[in-house]
Amino acid sequence: QFGWSVDPESKAVKEGILPEEPDDVYKSYNELQLSQGFDLMPYYGKRVKCYSYDVLNHPSKSETVRGTILVYRGKVIAGDVASAALDGFMETLGDPVSRE
Repeated sequence: QFGWSVDPESKAVKEGILPEEPDDVYKSYNELQLSQGFDLMPYYGKRVKCYSYDVLNHPSKSETVRGTILVYRGKVIAGDVASAALDGFMETLGDPVSRE
């Protein structure tokens, strides 16, 4: 749906409960989510699943990039594309074609 090609073999699934009250990190992450039409506020304190995959078609091509989505009761509630490199990044799911 978001235009990314992912390696299905790289899939990782975690389940957890979002904190009742967001700290500064979650507030900052929610700002990123708000910019793409998601909002975590209604889901704090809820159990969610986190799916992540290696992204194969990110324009940077020079490092491992992971796509992550948070799902609540079958609905995508948040997501990002990120690199864990020292000089890494985190960005919206967006469309990879618009980044090239």
